[in-house]
Amino acid sequence: MNVFEKVSQKELEEIAGMPVATQNYRRCRHPETLPPAYKFGRRIYYNKSDVLDWIDSCRIGRVDHV
Repeated sequence: MNVFEKVSQKELEEIAGMPVATQNYRRCRHPETLPPAYKFGRRIYYNKSDVLDWIDSCRIGRVDHV
């Protein structure tokens, strides 16, 4: 069984600095701008690995590896 480490909307707010209200707006109108979400009842959760991948995909500019 594949159990994922869940991240709540509040935790995503702390990690990425994106308010919950903005997450809700984007999830309804521009879902491609957020990581995939899971809804359990009234709660929204994200998979931690999806959140980290999403953050990496938001990187801009050049990154030099030494």
